Amino acid sequence: MIDYDLQDDVRLLKNDKFRRLLQARFVGQTAQNAMIYALLILLVTESGSSIHSTLLIVALTIPSIVLGIPGGAVADMLPRRFTLTLGYLARAGVAAALFYYSGDLFYIYLFVLVHSTIGQFFGPAEAATVPAIVRKDQLSTANSLMMMSLMLGQIVGMVVMAPVLIKLISADAVFIVAAVLLVVATYIVGWLASDFTREQDEKPPSIGFVDAMREGFEILRTNRHAYLAIVYLTTGLSLSKVLIILMPKFTRDVLEIAPEDTVFVAAPAAIGAGIGLLIVPLVIKLFGAWRVAAGAFFIFVLGLAGLGLVVFVRDFIQANALKVANLDV
Repeated sequence: MIDYDLQDDVRLLKNDKFRRLLQARFVGQTAQNAMIYALLILLVTESGSSIHSTLLIVALTIPSIVLGIPGGAVADMLPRRFTLTLGYLARAGVAAALFYYSGDLFYIYLFVLVHSTIGQFFGPAEAATVPAIVRKDQLSTANSLMMMSLMLGQIVGMVVMAPVLIKLISADAVFIVAAVLLVVATYIVGWLASDFTREQDEKPPSIGFVDAMREGFEILRTNRHAYLAIVYLTTGLSLSKVLIILMPKFTRDVLEIAPEDTVFVAAPAAIGAGIGLLIVPLVIKLFGAWRVAAGAFFIFVLGLAGLGLVVFVRDFIQANALKVANLDV
């Protein structure tokens, strides 16, 4: 008999520190995804060249390759609340800069590079804050709620906010609203949560940068599950970024849908992922976290392969439907 205490999971939301972190993540993810959607539409509609999508992928990916492990080591050395507050504020500045330089491709790519670089320090600090403010037995639920806020941010940012603002005003308006939302996230983390992780903030760093790097590599070398988890996470995030970048061109060139209507293709995936996250705690309790992670990664890869095969399936259905119609005649 699986002991699944739903009431205990609900009580997690009464944790004031965790709730504030969750609120800030949702607001920040909404702004971030709206920005990415606006950038995609802006580049695809104005340039029409695939090289710009490639450059956008490069700008989003290079910092994670170069600064992935060093960024985590630096984040461990800095106070978490300081890193989160400064990260949200810096991203707000990037959003405002994108509004000002929205007509200059060079500055667009430069600020996307800066935005991705900020994430290499911000992301590890945010992830490390969760186990510091919740009980160990609540960790899987807490991580699920954090992922759910990410998915909800994608839905609200990419499916609702950005498309509406682009159709009613322009892509530039998205950057302004995103900057305001990121300032709100800064306020939530920096002021309303002025006491969270206070012990970690006041404690001086106990390990240096080189030692932190060495310890990280040692964990990956000796712990197979940790190593594979990093492989799954890195591969999944990289493929997700590529998928998001290519989606407008995919809808225009393959599905023959206007780039502005990419939202109708992406929305079911985001909603489905959100629903899936709701059942993650129960599935983990039934099958174990490791099996769930491996199975989810396998399904994710199959889904990407399905997107690549959709054009062949479409052609097959159309060809056979035409044959059936001719036979009926």
